Amino acid sequence: MKTVYSPLHAGHGGTMELVAGEIVPGFEKPSRAEIIRARVESEKLGPVLPPRPHDLTAAKRIHRADYIDFLPTVYPAWEASGRTGSALPSPGRRAGCGETCPLKPSKPGLVFTPSMPAHPS
Repeated sequence: MKTVYSPLHAGHGGTMELVAGEIVPGFEKPSRAEIIRARVESEKLGPVLPPRPHDLTAAKRIHRADYIDFLPTVYPAWEASGRTGSALPSPGRRAGCGETCPLKPSKPGLVFTPSMPAHPS
């Protein structure tokens, strides 16, 4: 079995996640990648390899290109709106999006809208 690992996995450590409409403690933690890597090595399950660079061609075959292009803009927009911490979607909210919203789901869904108040009442 090949395992892909990078020290950059340590940067993936959100404090919370949205699961089935509920905010729960984040389960993806830097320690999880370390535990898996150590176990693969201790059990000699195969080589641990560094990641290879890939472009986003495969992702754009599965997801709309405008969605993939939108993703790198989410956290900067989140911060620019005065928020900090984990960026989470807003259920069913499309305030301020209009026709320029980069996400146009075919069904109502979860869409980040930076025009929403930072602390809804």
